[in-house]
Amino acid sequence: MTSCGARRRGAEPDDRSVDVLISRLRRKIETAPKTPRIIITVPGEGYKLAPKLQPIAPLVEAKPTASTAAIGLVASSARPSAPGQAALPLGRASLVRRPMLTLAAATVGLMAAFAGAAIIWGTGPAAKSPTLGSSPDKFDASIVPIVSDAVRKELASYPGRPDFKALAISPGAYGIAAGAADVETAKADAMERCTAKQGSRVGRCRIYAVGTDVLWSRSAIPTPLPADVHLDLLDAQLVPGDMTFWSENNISSIKDTYMLRPPHKALAVKSGGGLYWRAGYASGAEAARAALEACGDSYQAPCIILSVDGWLTLRIPQTRRVTDIFMLTTEVGMSEQERQRVGAIYQEKEWRALARGKAGWYPIANAPSETAAIDAAAQSCAQRDSECRLYAIGNFCVADEKLP
Repeated sequence: MTSCGARRRGAEPDDRSVDVLISRLRRKIETAPKTPRIIITVPGEGYKLAPKLQPIAPLVEAKPTASTAAIGLVASSARPSAPGQAALPLGRASLVRRPMLTLAAATVGLMAAFAGAAIIWGTGPAAKSPTLGSSPDKFDASIVPIVSDAVRKELASYPGRPDFKALAISPGAYGIAAGAADVETAKADAMERCTAKQGSRVGRCRIYAVGTDVLWSRSAIPTPLPADVHLDLLDAQLVPGDMTFWSENNISSIKDTYMLRPPHKALAVKSGGGLYWRAGYASGAEAARAALEACGDSYQAPCIILSVDGWLTLRIPQTRRVTDIFMLTTEVGMSEQERQRVGAIYQEKEWRALARGKAGWYPIANAPSETAAIDAAAQSCAQRDSECRLYAIGNFCVADEKLP
């Protein structure tokens, strides 16, 4: 059996080296590199050479086993209350742990707001399931992806603007052109306006709509399965030093930049060590949506939320070495029936663990501790399978380990 994350490492790039190379090439051959007319970006696909100089154009269930009942096998999801006002030093800042009453209220607000964010989740294992804020054929400002809720409100007037019109968007900016002489002029003008607003911020502008027709496909942003997205704020803050799987540069960036930003902010991560954070939003729910969408758009791979406003949404293993991010969405070793069965349990609360035997998978949820989750998963597997191994703890692949 191959350990969690081992197959994906060789098949999936963990950086954006292709984008960097394309950017360098554009600087050499394009008249205006920020509005390329020779090397065209194809959303969700990659790049292509334009046939001629022109403005950019984006173009089950298995039989229940004891593992199915594992949610009730271990302790309930009640969390111990955190000590009020216990300071946690993090680099140049000391973040204060809030009382559990405030944390619980924030969690309820986050879940309620996020549930109303017009998000359409994927239903299958493919990395390119329907997008977050999946776009209809006609423009709807309330579900434009990767932009803030404030920008969505500003875009509500877009359908009423005169033709020819176009809209370009990026995670940090947008550009509208209206009343242009023709479609191509409108697209070029929208791109120019978006790029000018974007400046040095992370992201790239692309055409989202021409007239009231949305050009982004429904698979433009790869999205995670619902079981992979956890937004319940845990009673633990993010400690950059615990992120041993990520590079030192990424850890330093989180410590010296993300952790120091005021609320509302969110941190998304993906398989292979990539991460993406967004800050400066009106709520944690909005920050989480924006981070999840922007991360998926940037890496063209499904991402999950690790932290909102400095609080963890996923437990980072402490007793085992993390080797990768575990996601049901991208796990290639599962059948669709297994994915649904494991997902039904894995959408529950921490602590969670997943064991794998010769014949199947054995998930555990709602355990009171990391050790309890591992022991319960091992016991569940050993009762009906052989060659049991610990595969994942929560949403983290861990070093391959044979279970007793």
